[in-house]
Amino acid sequence: MSDGWSDQRKRTMNNFLVNSPADTVFLSSVDTTDISKTVQKLFELLDGIMKKIGKDNIVQVFTDNASNYKAARKILMEKRKRLFWTPCAAHCTDLMLEDVQKFDSLHKVIIQKAISVVTYIYSWGTVINWMKQLTNGKELIRPRVTRFATSNLTMRRLSELKGNLFTFFSSDKWKTSEDQLSHHLHAVGYYLNSQFQYSPDFRSDANIKRGLYDCIAKMVPESSERVKIDLQLDDFRHANGLFGHENVVLTRNKNSPTDWWESYDDECPELNNFAIRILNLTCNSSGISHSNDLVFVMYNLKLKERQRQK
Repeated sequence: MSDGWSDQRKRTMNNFLVNSPADTVFLSSVDTTDISKTVQKLFELLDGIMKKIGKDNIVQVFTDNASNYKAARKILMEKRKRLFWTPCAAHCTDLMLEDVQKFDSLHKVIIQKAISVVTYIYSWGTVINWMKQLTNGKELIRPRVTRFATSNLTMRRLSELKGNLFTFFSSDKWKTSEDQLSHHLHAVGYYLNSQFQYSPDFRSDANIKRGLYDCIAKMVPESSERVKIDLQLDDFRHANGLFGHENVVLTRNKNSPTDWWESYDDECPELNNFAIRILNLTCNSSGISHSNDLVFVMYNLKLKERQRQK
């Protein structure tokens, strides 16, 4: 089974797994950034994985339904006459859900609002713990499912837990978490996060603006650089220049906040540097680089735990 994904550095990766009546086992993870779009190289990769497993041990191959995989499949099946190829059902479902979201504008707006709520909650470790106390430990997201399926399943989970969430948002603990925005770093992280800044629900009161300028004053000693940041903030806030480019707009809610800023730093280098320093403090995930051996161990532990829970 071939499972494609992209890491935080925007590299295209492929996980290869082997399924048998006994269990599903993770085999390896391969960086396919330079080969995933080339049919011949993709065929060579798949053929090499099959040689490693042994042709007599393989009945069928699962991949996604992209055109490059279809073409590689054709070459592979010409070489291996006894092989069956099956398109990934999850990927096919994901493509259908993507089409639904494209043609239903209301559905798209609702999902974006849901994503904003979930993103905000999952940016605060303490808030996540409080939420789980009221949802009996249930998560709002299903990260192991494909992207568009994740959006729809998140909507379903929000609907299932709406009573618990109403209780959560009206609790004293939630009010406390709202008050935390008065902390300067958190306020600036909220302000510079593109997922929040361009949301219809974005709010920026005096405390947030005061936190923003206090942080600039404290972290940027040169007055000339502070002036540049102030001017560049206007472009960011009003989506002028590169901030208003179609690709930049489309990735506001898809990339992580730091990845979004790192991709578009040419016009506003001073603001970009300041934003990344702030967001790495407030929004960064673990940032740990895993070797293939560690991925092998962790992936198989998770597969074993999932099997145990069935």
